Amino acid sequence: MATSTVKCAAALLCLQMEQLFDLYDVSSIKQFSVSIRHMDLARDDFQITLLRILESVADESLVILKSPDIFTREVLPSLAVLYKGNKDGDTRFLCFKILFDVMVIFLNEQSEDEPGSKELQSISNTNFLPLYPSLIEDEDPIPLYAQKLLVMLIDYSYIKSADILHLKIVCNALSFCWAISQVQM
Repeated sequence: MATSTVKCAAALLCLQMEQLFDLYDVSSIKQFSVSIRHMDLARDDFQITLLRILESVADESLVILKSPDIFTREVLPSLAVLYKGNKDGDTRFLCFKILFDVMVIFLNEQSEDEPGSKELQSISNTNFLPLYPSLIEDEDPIPLYAQKLLVMLIDYSYIKSADILHLKIVCNALSFCWAISQVQM
């Protein structure tokens, strides 16, 4: 019974993805984001399948930029929650990779005076920064990408020094940088 439910859900998602890529249908993206929110209840192989589909969406910057509200309000926060509650390294990596890729698209395309910049700042402070200590302690290459995203968010002024000091993650960031410098020597 559970297998047929998974197959049915996968077929529905594939159909939604076809609509998404053919028409850039906003409602399909929104339905897909609802599926992401409930992924923590799914089996590992189903989670990976959904994340692989979402990864292919993240490769299409047009889709992301056409529906920024869905990604900033639904997809990115859901990925952060799924990352935090997951024990599987591959799933955590895909969650963060997609989060990273989508954030980079937004950072490259938005200016500070655009409406989406407030959502990016909120995601940066509400979803990314609290995960940062876990990210730099995770398996490679997650710490390197976490460090890179942190630097980008600081460069674009979405994260301020006070935000980092408030969360007391400076020691973690500096120890990670020191460890990397030791390996490179």
